[in-house]
Amino acid sequence: MSIRECSRRKAFTLIELLVVIAIIGVLIALLLPAVQKVREAANRTSCANNLKQIILGFHNCHDTYKKLPPIAGPFPDKTANGYLYDPTTMSLPHGQRGVGNPFQFLLTFVEQDNLSRQMFTYAPDPTFPDGIGGAPLGWNDSNNTYSIPVKSFICPSDPSATGNDCMQNPGGPPWAAATSYGINGLVFDRSTFNQGSTTVPPSVTINNAASLGLQFDGTPIPPIYYPTFASIIDGLSNTVFVSEKLSFCMVAPQGPQELATNGGQCNGPGGDLYCGGSNWSDPLLDFFAPVYNDLPNGVITTAMTPQIGVNYQLNCDPTRPSSAHPGVINVALGDGSVRTVATDVTPLTWLLVNTPNDGLPPPLDW
Repeated sequence: MSIRECSRRKAFTLIELLVVIAIIGVLIALLLPAVQKVREAANRTSCANNLKQIILGFHNCHDTYKKLPPIAGPFPDKTANGYLYDPTTMSLPHGQRGVGNPFQFLLTFVEQDNLSRQMFTYAPDPTFPDGIGGAPLGWNDSNNTYSIPVKSFICPSDPSATGNDCMQNPGGPPWAAATSYGINGLVFDRSTFNQGSTTVPPSVTINNAASLGLQFDGTPIPPIYYPTFASIIDGLSNTVFVSEKLSFCMVAPQGPQELATNGGQCNGPGGDLYCGGSNWSDPLLDFFAPVYNDLPNGVITTAMTPQIGVNYQLNCDPTRPSSAHPGVINVALGDGSVRTVATDVTPLTWLLVNTPNDGLPPPLDW
């Protein structure tokens, strides 16, 4: 045997190579779910941190003004930023001017001062009676501030917020900026708890949004309700203030049909029961407002439970809280704490912990 023959190395056979590739494939298949779980856990923590910033921002707002913004309307008072209501004609001479939702008034308390100042800077509109006009918090904001995303308002697990905007909301471009959260309408509007009976389940009715909110294209008219911590008689630690709410939701087949008919947008002017979402800059009480527990008629029942692990393109109700997390949804309580709520929460428990004045202790499954 020659030296050349003794030093020759044996090559892999085709079968051996295929076995190695198969082993690598099995290892990847085993590791991928673990990697996805780690990623989702990190995203869920990030979503919870966002909620923490939001609820602490509301605390800072309350410390400053001794009250919270309304579900929709002027803030910090009933004539702020040019809001004008004529009670004799039940009209709004200045249109949407001065109308905002709690997220818009929250900006300065979550380190978004520059964005807040830009929102309140607008071009004069000579068509208004006072020669100033404009809507610094509305859709004719001359700086298009409503289209600028805020990172802390978006949950990285929200599959509908990949572009940081929501082109399904009629009116763009530019499109309204997305948020993955919604404020509890029962807290930010005056609400009345109905005890129910042995045959009728309990419910909650909200006032302004229920009776007047969808007039004037969703622009609220008085009475404007400003909640305070003292008005939460059930206790801040027992009341949900903010929940996750996907930036876009639709119910099939109606929702997809609307998108196909309207060039990728929901029915105007502000979506409907089958097609809507949550935009931080939507100042009106329509189906894209960053609010839950208000629509469609202001009567909230035990049916308005959170949608957990929901498919936003198939069976997602835009009026209810929603989360893409497997098995849980994040919520912020009035005392500044953040917790997860699992799928086993009962409908009655969810209604009670969202109602600020039912006078009942939280059930044992909370």
